[in-house]
Amino acid sequence: ILVSKALCYMFNVKPAKVKAPDGRTKIDDFWEPAKKSLFGDSNLLKRLVDYDKDNIAPEIMTQVEPFASNPDFEPDIVKK
Repeated sequence: ILVSKALCYMFNVKPAKVKAPDGRTKIDDFWEPAKKSLFGDSNLLKRLVDYDKDNIAPEIMTQVEPFASNPDFEPDIVKK
């Protein structure tokens, strides 16, 4: 789920608003939009390879920065 969320930020895929567990509020769901817009894209690998990592917008950097310090986002954990 963390990878899906990060990719959604990087490729500007908007989350779906779904009912929160409390049933009263809504939360952002990145999984369904990621499956449809990213994982369903046969060119995803090419898009990742060609991603302009040297010109990432500051607002995107702000969104993905917390992932860098998240221990669950380490490569060995993610690949499981």
